[in-house]
Amino acid sequence: MKLYPYQESAVNHAIEMIAERGNSLIVAGTGAGKTIMMAAAIGRFFDGFRASYGRCPHILVLVHRTEIHSQNHRKFSLVRPDIASSEITASRKSLHGNVHFGMVQTVVNLLPELERANSYFDLIVIDEAHHAKASTYEDIISWNLKGKPNAALLGVTATPNRGDKLPLIHLFDNFYQITSRFLID
Repeated sequence: MKLYPYQESAVNHAIEMIAERGNSLIVAGTGAGKTIMMAAAIGRFFDGFRASYGRCPHILVLVHRTEIHSQNHRKFSLVRPDIASSEITASRKSLHGNVHFGMVQTVVNLLPELERANSYFDLIVIDEAHHAKASTYEDIISWNLKGKPNAALLGVTATPNRGDKLPLIHLFDNFYQITSRFLID
């Protein structure tokens, strides 16, 4: 799938910052194609990691709502059908493949099992990243960093400013923003 130039710039920035700093946040409003950008960034990370380390990375995509989970998994499969993916939900708990689309509530409950299996992730992607300050997300991220200290983090959101004013800076120290004004123009 061909990205628009602004999407390409966002994905390039995210991948560069992940390589340089270990994290990145893409901020873009409704209609910008966040799900497609996220899928493209995951694919680029996957390809770069495999080229650098000679193995496929283990990637987790976290969301808090079923509708978003289904949309992300479906669009990723369209953008990168060549990368095996699986689901971690209340009804499906699969770690087959390389990219795992997980519901945060289910994943946090599976941490002991994942630890026993030594299943840490090379990249954690958080859709609706403004939720990353919730204890469930923080528990998953902290757990993963204990097992894989060099793991990367990618966030995607339309609303980086939380109502409770808690900052995201400890997770994402850089961001790429596509403004609504830009999209309208």
